[in-house]
Amino acid sequence: MRALPDLWQKVAPAHHAAFWKRMAFDTGYATILNVAEVEHADSPNWVCTMGPSNIEVTSWLKSRRVDALVRTCEPRRLATYAELLASDAVPTCDALANALEGMMPNGLEHIENEAHFGGYAIHLLHAPQVTSLFAAVYSEIAKKLKVAGDTSKRSDGIVIVKANARDQHRLYLIELKWKKTAAIALNQITEKEYVKRCLAWLHDRRKDDCKYVDVQSISDIHLLGINGEYSTATNTTTVTVSHERWSDALLSAAKDLLAD
Repeated sequence: MRALPDLWQKVAPAHHAAFWKRMAFDTGYATILNVAEVEHADSPNWVCTMGPSNIEVTSWLKSRRVDALVRTCEPRRLATYAELLASDAVPTCDALANALEGMMPNGLEHIENEAHFGGYAIHLLHAPQVTSLFAAVYSEIAKKLKVAGDTSKRSDGIVIVKANARDQHRLYLIELKWKKTAAIALNQITEKEYVKRCLAWLHDRRKDDCKYVDVQSISDIHLLGINGEYSTATNTTTVTVSHERWSDALLSAAKDLLAD
């Protein structure tokens, strides 16, 4: 195992990812949520799932993450991206891709996976400058979505826009990939039935908290598969987006199943 730095030692951004989980655990900001035994070669291996130690830490970390992202993103570019999602007309894939690319800072070699990439694609939509454009933004849903007993899959994010004066809402369901393809991300939404899971999740939350959007008010659902690629040669990020609209028939059937 590679030696860890002293906690008081400065860690360069390029090396931060190698140490932050252990440092968070040692300082009480993370705890072990689950331990699973997996077979590895001739002996068992234990895998620990880490997470924030409590609700307060979770909230603080999320707010600080958004704050940090806002400082690296030009307000005008963030506003352009948010306004595309919130506009009456559904934006084109190229327009969304261009807006996301414009938000990315140079030097993204520290991004290792779609969770990091999701900071720009989803988390920034929590920024105070743009929250008024959306009825709700749900990112990194803490409770895994359940279908047929399978709790292992969940969507990366949900953005809900108030669509018109009749208090109807448009829902964007987002799946992110890093160094894969937008088509793979879009196919995963369909194959894993993320829309049904998300609607059921919203419905269950609405029972306990009226701040959650009423599923029956959703009039339109759009699936977005988003992929990011970083080129070390050019020090630039390329974003591609695939889009599909969920059929009215499927939405109507899903809402009927969830009707109280």
